Amino acid sequence: MLINKRNPRFLSRLPSPLVSLASYQLAGRGRGSNIWLSPSGCLQFSVLLRLSTATFPSYKLVFVQYLFALAVVEACRDESVLGKLGSHIRLKWPNDIYALVDGERKKIGGILVNTSFSASKVDIVIGCGLNVLNSAPIFSLAQLLSPDRRQSLTLERTVSNILARFEKMWETFVDERGSFDSFMDLYLERWLHSDQVVTLTTVTPPQQVRVVGITPDHGLLRTIPSKTEGSSRFIDLQPDGNSFDLMAGLIKLKS
Repeated sequence: MLINKRNPRFLSRLPSPLVSLASYQLAGRGRGSNIWLSPSGCLQFSVLLRLSTATFPSYKLVFVQYLFALAVVEACRDESVLGKLGSHIRLKWPNDIYALVDGERKKIGGILVNTSFSASKVDIVIGCGLNVLNSAPIFSLAQLLSPDRRQSLTLERTVSNILARFEKMWETFVDERGSFDSFMDLYLERWLHSDQVVTLTTVTPPQQVRVVGITPDHGLLRTIPSKTEGSSRFIDLQPDGNSFDLMAGLIKLKS
């Protein structure tokens, strides 16, 4: 079974770091009230990490989802996964993984991070689902490869590359007390949103804004009113509570 944060007492007694993998998932949970079923061919796993709140600022935990998503995207570029075709795999704020295929954007994965505080420690559970070997109509990494190369793609190689990349990133992230500065440039290279103009529906009346990045302190999505709005003030949006509808070009309240 995947690591479940709903029993914090049990969670606190597990060793850390710990990785739990599942072949199938019948009650996966996404953001808000989203429920996921994960069939054969999908890589689904959880990672348990533990930090001392005495040495790590809790407000920096928001960056964990960005860090892990970046590790997933970078792992896809490894020769044992997709190689050069890994450039098709991109990040969607705040926690989704997409493939760019013939001008279309296809969701292939997602990240969910939960935290549980007790005494002077915080337990961090990172849940990840990634379509690796799924057959059509579910799009997966395998469908980016030619038939002769698909035989070499495995769930085991994929997850080992993700974890190896994340381990190095995590060490730097913790050593720098939650600073995302070492990763920000690469993250913005890999995401889908630089200079994207979207409609912000969380204000009245709805307003067109342009995405300019992520705030380095609290990991908020930073936007400014589009040029037609005639203002340069920042509008910063929290990842929790807001949903980015990529296809419709909308930022709306998460339902």
